[in-house]
This record gives sequence, C-alpha cells and structure tokens, in this order.
Amino acid sequence: MAESQLVLKCPHCNCDFEAKPPDSWHIEYSFEEPALVNVYGLKKQEVVCENPECDKTITIYWYAPIDYLSIV
Repeated sequence: MAESQLVLKCPHCNCDFEAKPPDSWHIEYSFEEPALVNVYGLKKQEVVCENPECDKTITIYWYAPIDYLSIV
C-alpha cells in the first residue's frame, strides 16, 4: 500500500477529503475516466463524500501515466 494520502476536493460540493492511492504505481488520479491510450493500469475507487449535506459517491480513477514508464 502507498504510505501517502492526498487531500482532494469533492467534485460535487468542493469539501476536502483524504484519499489513499491503491499502491505506489498508481500515482495520478482523475474524477473522470481517462482515455486508456494515455494511462497504464487504471484502477477505480469509490468513496462517499463525508459532507452530510452532499453524501454523494465520488469515483476516483487511479493510474500510472504513460510517461511514468519511461522514467522507471
């Protein structure tokens, strides 16, 4: 598991929440599904916004950018 957590903003209400990447390989994220030609190893994670007034499901797409492979 990746050690670091990120503070992200809910795309629905803009409240902060913490998210943890699934591993050290999937370091980038998007709230919209990225085109598969631009990413490597897409993983989907769903969390519920902690804001009681929002309470919507947030989908996070974790991935390794293609250029990351040329660095490693």
